[in-house]
Amino acid sequence: MTMEHRVRSALGGLDSVEPSNDLWVRVTRSIEEDLVRRRRMRFILAATAFAVVAVVVLGIMFRVQTSIGRLAIEWRAMEGIETLVLALLILVLGPAVRRFGEGYAEAVFRANPTTGTGFARLLDVSYYLVFTGYLLVSTEFERPSEALFGLGNQMEAAAGRVGGLLLFMGVLHGLTILIMPLLGVVFTAVWHKRRLPRSINIVLVVVGILGGLWVLQLVAGLIFGGL
Repeated sequence: MTMEHRVRSALGGLDSVEPSNDLWVRVTRSIEEDLVRRRRMRFILAATAFAVVAVVVLGIMFRVQTSIGRLAIEWRAMEGIETLVLALLILVLGPAVRRFGEGYAEAVFRANPTTGTGFARLLDVSYYLVFTGYLLVSTEFERPSEALFGLGNQMEAAAGRVGGLLLFMGVLHGLTILIMPLLGVVFTAVWHKRRLPRSINIVLVVVGILGGLWVLQLVAGLIFGGL
């Protein structure tokens, strides 16, 4: 069989293929999602530029000399700068995590992808609640001691606060990535009305106990550590 006959044989059945009924809808949705991503990127860039300019301006405007003669930033302004940076991180990293996590959630809950989408939305709510709580708990309403010892001490304290937020984010999202496949197994068994193996039940109990103790310890540390 010559190459021409092979090509004709391969393409001969194309006329019998019917076009997809939802092709236009999927193309339109893809275009709309791309526009949303572009708007989100413009918002992130604009917010980042605004935050950088605001931090520089506040730092210049509120320079002071401490009682021991060291250069520092007035503590209220420094608190505002730290809060602005933390809020920006929460607003920027939240959508980024959501974008990369949607496909993972749908794959884990492949028995019903709609459940994966709903689970991702619930994670969004918990994300903003947890990290807004961290922002409020770590906020100082009285002059901290580092404000007396100069800009270096203030920057060290600010780095600790921002680093704590990033570490908190990383740990929680790492645990979510590890636990979600287990939730997917449970959901699939329930969806198909199958009984879970005893080993899975034991793992669920252990993970639930350890997770609950860890969350209680973490919340207690944030609350009483910030007092």
